[in-house]
Amino acid sequence: MATLYAMPDDIGNMTSLAQWGNSTLEGFLGILLLFVIFTVMFMVVVRKTEAGNAYATAMFITTIVAIMFKLLDIVDGTTLFICFVLAGLGYLIAGKSKTYY
Repeated sequence: MATLYAMPDDIGNMTSLAQWGNSTLEGFLGILLLFVIFTVMFMVVVRKTEAGNAYATAMFITTIVAIMFKLLDIVDGTTLFICFVLAGLGYLIAGKSKTYY
């Protein structure tokens, strides 16, 4: 019986497990996790403030997580750059309002 994906060699810690999962999903594990984090944070924050501020807050937290994922080699530089650009757009959108979460 043949395996359809590479079996892990050494997954003794969470970093190795995340890197193996990312290689198994061909680099999309980090992107999927960032999308889930953004969606959950946006849905939580939008209940307490307006949509522009909720987007800025959720994107800021997602960018912080993307930096950590980059240090763990789960996402590449392009994904990190896109997170920074989207966070900047969020602060431009939320710049009209003075209240933040």
